[in-house]
Amino acid sequence: MCGQGVQFKLSNSAFFGFSREIRSIRDAVSLLGNETVKNAVLSISVFEATKDQKESAGLDKKEFWRYSTAVGSDARFVAKKMRIQWEEAFTAGILHDIGKIILGGLYSEFYEPVLKSVEEKQLSLFEAQQTSLQLDYAGLIEPIAYHHAPKSADLDPEIANLVQIGDA
Repeated sequence: MCGQGVQFKLSNSAFFGFSREIRSIRDAVSLLGNETVKNAVLSISVFEATKDQKESAGLDKKEFWRYSTAVGSDARFVAKKMRIQWEEAFTAGILHDIGKIILGGLYSEFYEPVLKSVEEKQLSLFEAQQTSLQLDYAGLIEPIAYHHAPKSADLDPEIANLVQIGDA
C-alpha cells in the first residue's frame, strides 16, 4: 500500500495541478506516465532503504536527498531539451552520489575524517576522499558494473571477479 499511497500523493500534489483527485493506480500511471511513477518509486525506495543508517559521519541525509533530487531533475530537464534519454538522466542524477550514503552510513569511522577535511582544508569531496581514503566510490563503478562479466572490466577485473563470487 505504501507505493500506492505515494503514487496518489504525488499525482494529487499541487506540482501536477490536476483538476480531479486521483483514486487509483491506473489513474496515477495514466496521468503521470510510467517513467515518472518509476522514478518516484526508485527515489523513495532508495531513501527508505537508507533512512535508518546512522549518521555519525556527519552527512546530512535530508540535504543529500534534496540535492540528489535536484540533480536528477536538472539532468532530466536538460536531456528533454536535447531530446535524449531523459528517463536515464533522472535516474543517474538521483543515484550519482549514492556512494556517500554507503560510506557515511556503513563506514562512518573512516568517512567522518573525509567530511571534516572538506570543511577544514577547503578540499573538494573528491580530493578529500582520495587523500584520506586513497580511494573514492567512483573507482568502484567498474567492478559493480561488470560483476556479471568481470573479464570485460578494464581497470580492475580482479575486484569485479570478487564481487561476482560474493554475489554467487
